[in-house]
Amino acid sequence: MNNQVVSSQTRPVRSTALVRVAALAVSALSPREREIIQLLAEGLSNKAVAERIALPYPTVHMHVENIFAKLGVNSRAAAITQWALATGQAIIPASELDNPSNG
Repeated sequence: MNNQVVSSQTRPVRSTALVRVAALAVSALSPREREIIQLLAEGLSNKAVAERIALPYPTVHMHVENIFAKLGVNSRAAAITQWALATGQAIIPASELDNPSNG
């Protein structure tokens, strides 16, 4: 599938309600959890996050579990998607961008 990374600054995400829900969920994250989810979105593993921010691996793992719980998700992909929507970055299939009837 052809996906494009799109900023809400350049092309609005179609469902503002979805964005509001994601923003509300992400606002519940602590500053440290926001830092960690940003690093997860960059593709870092828990171990790499721990090394980057000088925390023990179990602490990072605990933060990731807390992020999942606060966002109501059970995967890294879902957490990153929530974060991406809330921060104005989203991975949207190109077909969705080209078809105005979707949304």
